[in-house]
Amino acid sequence: LRYEVGGDWHVYLRDYNQMIDKEILNVLYSFNFGFNYLLVLSNYIDIGINGLNLIVSFFFVISLFYYIKDNNDIYLSLVIACPYLITFVLMGYTKQIIAISFLMLAISSIKKQQFIKFTIFTFRRRQQVYNYK
Repeated sequence: LRYEVGGDWHVYLRDYNQMIDKEILNVLYSFNFGFNYLLVLSNYIDIGINGLNLIVSFFFVISLFYYIKDNNDIYLSLVIACPYLITFVLMGYTKQIIAISFLMLAISSIKKQQFIKFTIFTFRRRQQVYNYK
């Protein structure tokens, strides 16, 4: 339950405060619809931004263990992941840790030759490109 920790904390708090008044269906048309949906959902079930961080951390831990369970030495994989991936990235950046979690799930799926799961984990909506002149 990190609080006021990380390089993007104020950005996440601002986004959370902007999304609390929006309806869940209206979020689907926003720029970061997946993360914004989680923001609105966490407000809707009244768990706040700390609950959102807990859900994201839980999702990361599940995907990390899913990723390393097929390795020969699970404990070595955890020791390697702990200094940077867990300490800095998990504690610092919420959106990036969601992306890394999906990446780990996609790599695990492709190693097991589960191509449909790989496609689902790597699916990304095409975003509109803005030209600023």
